[in-house]
Amino acid sequence: MKDNIDIKEKKEEVFQLVKDAKQSYDDYYSMLGNELYDLDEKKREYEDCLKAYIECYGDITKEDDEDIYNDYVNLKEKEENNWKIKYLYLQADLVNIKNRYNKQICEIKKYEGEEIFYQILEYLDYLELKINNSDNSERLDDLYNRMLGILKMFDVKPIYDKRPIYFNPEYDNAILSTVTKDKMVDNTINKVSRKGYFYKDKILRYEEVIVNKYE
Repeated sequence: MKDNIDIKEKKEEVFQLVKDAKQSYDDYYSMLGNELYDLDEKKREYEDCLKAYIECYGDITKEDDEDIYNDYVNLKEKEENNWKIKYLYLQADLVNIKNRYNKQICEIKKYEGEEIFYQILEYLDYLELKINNSDNSERLDDLYNRMLGILKMFDVKPIYDKRPIYFNPEYDNAILSTVTKDKMVDNTINKVSRKGYFYKDKILRYEEVIVNKYE
């Protein structure tokens, strides 16, 4: 019996702390209005005190205190809404993660073999170099065109069908520049060192060029 009395007294004591916190908040509100930082602090103290009481002793009823009961209902609704908002944000995050994952998987599948094709271009460059430095390159030409044809079957193709005279930073990589006194040839291509290629709609390798620069 004594234990029950002690629990009841403790509950009443804690509830009095809730009342005191509410009174402190109400006093600040009446004195300072609702735009000051101190008021927010008092409101948080009151709500924390209210939450602590609820965790220990359960729900509050109108019989306990009607004003505090109304605050309790509002606080409960606020927390439920916060959980709903958090749940919606979590759902949105999960959808975004799923979409990113699917996009990455699609890109991996779409550009499968990219590294292999890049390495094949090295052999194509070697053939082209041999052709340019050979007096009898007919057989090499045939091999070069066959390899180029096979690459095109896999949607690997040169960036340019016909090389423009001007440097294009979207597709070109300037590895060197040569000084020119002729202003008319400024920013034009002096030489193509390595041809650039697309793999589907992606640049597999930029065109490496030497650019004329007017000085």
